[in-house]
Amino acid sequence: MRPAAADQIGATAPGLLSQAMASDWLLRIGLALLIAGLGMWLARLLSRALDRGMGRFGVEQILRDFLRNLAYAIGLIVVFVAALDAWACPPRRSLRFWVPRAWPLAWR
Repeated sequence: MRPAAADQIGATAPGLLSQAMASDWLLRIGLALLIAGLGMWLARLLSRALDRGMGRFGVEQILRDFLRNLAYAIGLIVVFVAALDAWACPPRRSLRFWVPRAWPLAWR
């Protein structure tokens, strides 16, 4: 027979494991949200700086708007891939599952 202390340790081990997994999951979610928030702010800041720089060189307004929005969209894509990577969806794995499914749709 096992002692009573060993029974208590065995009973609390699954609880500790689930708490550790939950805290790891919450940490990953928090890190992903932090990366997304800071990245979106940085993408907006860089796209505005690009717009101001083009304004100083006399680039037409319609081209400035297009390039600013394009730079912001590319920045957001990079940020969301980084946030998904921090959350536990590595880019290689997510691309492996999504890209092959998208190819047949592109050829229809």
